[in-house]
Amino acid sequence: MGSPVILASGWMGGTVALLASIHTSSLQDVQIHLHALYSLQDKAGPDSTDYMDRMTIPFTVTTPTGVKEVTPMSDPVPVTFPNGYHTKCYRLDTPDHMTLVKAQNVTSADFRIAFDNKLSTFALV
Repeated sequence: MGSPVILASGWMGGTVALLASIHTSSLQDVQIHLHALYSLQDKAGPDSTDYMDRMTIPFTVTTPTGVKEVTPMSDPVPVTFPNGYHTKCYRLDTPDHMTLVKAQNVTSADFRIAFDNKLSTFALV
C-alpha cells in the first residue's frame, strides 16, 4: 500500500495544518499537497498578496527523500478545484512547507497556487 496523500484544493487559513495535526498520528509516511485557487476579486486584504515579493527567491520543501530547493512558479500540477475550474498550479513559498512537516508522520508537504484567470497565472510563470 502506498503512502497516504492529503490533497487539499482551495483550503487556506490553517485548516489543513489543523486537520494534519489531528489525523496524521494514526497514519504513516503522510504527504500533503496543497493547491490554492486565488481569486483576482479576493477581498481578504493586503496579507493575502504579501508573498508576491518572494516570487524570485528559491525556497526549500521537504520530500520523502529529503529537503530540496525549488523555484517559485515551477513544477506545474494539473488540478480540478471543487468549483469545477481546471488549471495548472505552481509552487509557491508559504509557511506550510515548514509547519506541516512538523506534524507526526508527515514526510512531505508542498503548496501550489493558480489564479482564477489563466492569463494572470501564465504571466506570473
